[in-house]
Amino acid sequence: MKKVISLVLFFVLIFTGYPIYGDNSINFDSKIKPENSCELVNCEKEFDSEGTLKKAIATMKEATYTYEVTDEYIYSIGIYKNGMIDIAVKELSTGLIYSSITSINNIPKSKRVIDDNKFDLIKDSVLNKTIKLDVVDTEKLFKSNRASTSGYKQKVLDELYDNGWTEPYYDYVREQKEKNGVLAELKHSVSYAVVEKDVMTVIAGTSLSLIILYYTWPEVLWKQIASVVVTGGGIYKAIKDFCVADYDVFCYGDKCIYVDNQYQYRSGRTKKWKAIVGDIGVSFDDVYDHYDYNYFDHYELFDIGFDNYFN
Repeated sequence: MKKVISLVLFFVLIFTGYPIYGDNSINFDSKIKPENSCELVNCEKEFDSEGTLKKAIATMKEATYTYEVTDEYIYSIGIYKNGMIDIAVKELSTGLIYSSITSINNIPKSKRVIDDNKFDLIKDSVLNKTIKLDVVDTEKLFKSNRASTSGYKQKVLDELYDNGWTEPYYDYVREQKEKNGVLAELKHSVSYAVVEKDVMTVIAGTSLSLIILYYTWPEVLWKQIASVVVTGGGIYKAIKDFCVADYDVFCYGDKCIYVDNQYQYRSGRTKKWKAIVGDIGVSFDDVYDHYDYNYFDHYELFDIGFDNYFN
């Protein structure tokens, strides 16, 4: 599903905190996922055997948007309660993008052979050319831009903090144990990296179906992270030019065992997200959560540390 836009600039910010004492609630061991997720708009997703998104459906107050990848096309279709439909289609063989904003009532009843599923009806109407689509000049609607994302990286981190992830810290003493009169400490550090992948400007008037199709389907639908609202025509559109940035976000956890103030052992964890930042919000997609086999087993970490020290 993901449209990976060419890497142009590669910035990394590592945020390093200071020692924090006396607060055991600070814990990167948690598997908390940010609440800023697809469930907020009643979203369903389907993946293929390789984990690639094949279909997503988001139901909102005014409309239901469906994104689907087939062998020949990618469809992004919004069906509104008022009968309007917002259509964007990408032809995979040519890369061309087509769109149309019309009413489902414009599809002749004689063509409505799939009455039980409006999305399939619209797809069928696109394929048999009952619905006329126009070629989209995407260069006029989506422009490369690297000058308008001041504060976006901090916005990514603030969203993580607001949803349960700790702020960075360094060498927090999480536990202590004593053996044979020697004190061991488990010191825990957390840091972040925010890597910019691409920045685009979406031009005012661009429909939501085109934004979803051209850029990506985020965990939170676009109306929740950017200035996209229902306009007078009854369709979600960008009401102003806004900047969209695409990031890889990493959170690193390190647990080190020190015995008699001497380093003995380390176990690590790396959590990765894809983040899309609009002018009003942030969306996260989980990518992976990798950690050493004993990262959560403090008993074993101390045992290894003592064993290394005494032997």
